[in-house]
Amino acid sequence: MQHIQNYVTLSFEGKKEKTTLRTMKKTVWIIALILLGSSAIAQDVITTKTGLQIDCRITKQDTANVYFIFEKDGEYLDTSLKHDQILSCEYGVKKTDSNKAAHSDKAPATKSNTAMTIGLGQGASVLGISLEILTTDRIGVQAGGGLGGFAVGLNFHLRPGIRSSYLSLQYLNTVGIAQCVGPFYVYRGKRWFTAAVGVGFILNKGINYPTDAAYNNINSSLFLSIGGYFPL
Repeated sequence: MQHIQNYVTLSFEGKKEKTTLRTMKKTVWIIALILLGSSAIAQDVITTKTGLQIDCRITKQDTANVYFIFEKDGEYLDTSLKHDQILSCEYGVKKTDSNKAAHSDKAPATKSNTAMTIGLGQGASVLGISLEILTTDRIGVQAGGGLGGFAVGLNFHLRPGIRSSYLSLQYLNTVGIAQCVGPFYVYRGKRWFTAAVGVGFILNKGINYPTDAAYNNINSSLFLSIGGYFPL
């Protein structure tokens, strides 16, 4: 759309009015509240009779086995152990240094529920950075910004884990141009590559929004991004 073609030039033109500053301050508070609400999540710990501690999420038990999900090499695995292999099961334990698992074929890798993304189009910006925190195996919140804008989002991962692709509902503010909200699809490769495409429906138009008649009936905008992501 023509609105995107003018994005880079228009984002640096004009003076910011008080209304735009107020909007930015409100959004900063929203970002802070979201990130504060994403505190460390309790987990389960299985200790085997060999002394191995497994940080995991226990899903169910029966008379023979304990079933659980754990992370290894960035992927979530669904498996089980027999009761006679287990010394103890602890529920709702916060992750601490004392719960680090030994390295073996059954030991999970250090769990990461946070990822930083850097690239073009991130955070509704020409060049930006964003941070995502998983609050469950599939649900995450993110916030980011950069040169020309900022954004926050609520994400649903298609597979458990921070390295999986996801659907996102995002609020974007291309400062001085427009405020938008809309759905996105974000692809994440197994290593570091990521790309996204989405549509933002315009809520408000800013002081730098094009005044040409051709833009009067435009009520949505296409957003694209590409970059790299890095689990923390």
